[in-house]
Amino acid sequence: MEQVKLLWQGPYQVDQALKSAASEGWGVYAICRKWGVAPEKVLYIGRAYWQNFRIRLPQHSWIAETWGTVRVRFAEIEPEPGRIASRKRTDDVEALLIYSLQPARNTHGKNTYRGRELLIINSGRRGPIPQRVAS
Repeated sequence: MEQVKLLWQGPYQVDQALKSAASEGWGVYAICRKWGVAPEKVLYIGRAYWQNFRIRLPQHSWIAETWGTVRVRFAEIEPEPGRIASRKRTDDVEALLIYSLQPARNTHGKNTYRGRELLIINSGRRGPIPQRVAS
């Protein structure tokens, strides 16, 4: 089983996220919401590969219409030693997170995961994202 590490940064308010140094990177991101006394919840998992987070995030017009406190977390993907970052690996990390977390705003990838056997180790400011996610 291949292992990747995600070091989460944030959470950032959406307008502040676009100004943060973390938004200049690429990898996966989580849009989360805190509503009332309920625990923080992941609303959307996405990825940015050919573009950075700063370009990708504004493409979600629904964020402005979401009630509660909406925050964003960014994570760059660190593959195992000897492996390189790739579009396919990024797609698999995003797909496994979507399948495992079942975010309300994601419309694809919630029924099945068809990527490589993967163990994701989440660290840093991960919020509601589990420390380990495995296929």
